[in-house]
Amino acid sequence: MDPAHVCWQVGGIARTAELLQRGTTQKGLAEAVRSGRVMRIREGLYAHPSTSPQLRHAVLHGGRLACVSALRERGLWTIDDDRLHVHFGSEGHSYGHAECEQKPVAHWGGRTGGPWVLGVPESLAQLSRCGTAEEFLVALESALSCSPRMLLPSQVQELRPRIAPGARPALDFARPDAGSGIETLARWRLHRLGIECRTQVVVPGVGRVDLVIGDRLILELDGEKHHAGENAFDRDRRRDVAASALGFQTLRYSYRQVMHDWTTVEAAVLSEVTQGFHESAAGRRFRGTSGRLRGR
Repeated sequence: MDPAHVCWQVGGIARTAELLQRGTTQKGLAEAVRSGRVMRIREGLYAHPSTSPQLRHAVLHGGRLACVSALRERGLWTIDDDRLHVHFGSEGHSYGHAECEQKPVAHWGGRTGGPWVLGVPESLAQLSRCGTAEEFLVALESALSCSPRMLLPSQVQELRPRIAPGARPALDFARPDAGSGIETLARWRLHRLGIECRTQVVVPGVGRVDLVIGDRLILELDGEKHHAGENAFDRDRRRDVAASALGFQTLRYSYRQVMHDWTTVEAAVLSEVTQGFHESAAGRRFRGTSGRLRGR
């Protein structure tokens, strides 16, 4: 069998023994390397050319892709972390090499066998100890809400004894119907201030909106890819006008504002909520308050 096809079938990287077991010959393997159809990454290990650099580097270092690097490799939403996270196991050994000058973040302990990319539960447990609670939460909700799901709601509580104590409030906060990662961040950060949001609310005449605080304050969080271009700009403003006609107020923020200028976003939302602009008069009478909201 063609060694490039075997590497692709098994996730990008294969050992020599695995290639030979699936019908590749030593001659065919040598020819595939010469032609560039497979890459020899180190003794006894070969990769398909489409294999990501971070996965090749993890294997070059002598380990497997781990923690946030593994979650990002699987396509989950993660907060930026350019470091390479590698799992070496309890008896692993880290090898330096010229192709990747950056020293990896090493994760030790546990088994050394298995796929070259750690599974989602194991990677999340590592991230809970290696990163912040919000980094853990963003990846967790992405795993719960992506299609197909990479983590089932029934598996969430199985994570509890495996994660850092500081990440457990985020575990309890997580939900399986979250929107994008920036929506998760905004919900979590506002929750820490005592402000609760409803997510992915359908407003008749407007459509689905990202977050709603109280009964009339909409937060729209514009991702870089989904809100680009003049047509998207015009569509968003038409939605805002339609929402205003129904008595809603809309605050709209970009990906960059949420990720890199959160203090400005937080100050604006706090101002609206403190002044009671998140609730209609009927809502204020019902709750008996115009201050911060503990959501319904």
